[in-house]
Amino acid sequence: MKKAFKTWYVYVIGVVVFILDACGAIIPYVIMHDQSKYSFQQVSYVFFFSAVVIFGLCFIAQDLYRASIRHKTKNWADKLPEQNLMVAWRIFLPGILAGILCAIAGIFHSFPAVIFY
Repeated sequence: MKKAFKTWYVYVIGVVVFILDACGAIIPYVIMHDQSKYSFQQVSYVFFFSAVVIFGLCFIAQDLYRASIRHKTKNWADKLPEQNLMVAWRIFLPGILAGILCAIAGIFHSFPAVIFY
């Protein structure tokens, strides 16, 4: 796990996923702001929901990767090789990073909704 934190592209992928999610949360508010169909508070809901979804999808993806390795090698009880564990963590860490960033953005974005509404 510690070695996976040292790779730079894990952070780039996590930040790119967060930026795409932020665009998906904020652009509908900007477009439909005058029609009041998409309230300010719904943006924070989108951030919170997507944090859970991103975290869950990356967890399932790395778990499926580990299961496929175990199925190919018939290694059901022993530890996986370090290289395979490294790949699994490189699949999971961008999801953790993007999920944490989405949750933080949702928390910061919910403060004005609490203050003004």
